[in-house]
Amino acid sequence: MPPSPDAALRVEVMASMLALAGAWFALTALATSSAVVVRASDRARTGIDRVLGAVFVGLGATLLGHS
Repeated sequence: MPPSPDAALRVEVMASMLALAGAWFALTALATSSAVVVRASDRARTGIDRVLGAVFVGLGATLLGHS
């Protein structure tokens, strides 16, 4: 972007950003709603929860250590 974009360029950039975001969310919704992905995430849920729980505990401990 130039330092002082004109109104037309700003509108084009905003429209492009909105279109990209919409496409991304639509594709993500379609990909994660397939039966194969849903079954795989259901099987992996416990492991994912444990790993992320450990990550959050580690982050919390780090924050406590720095205060």
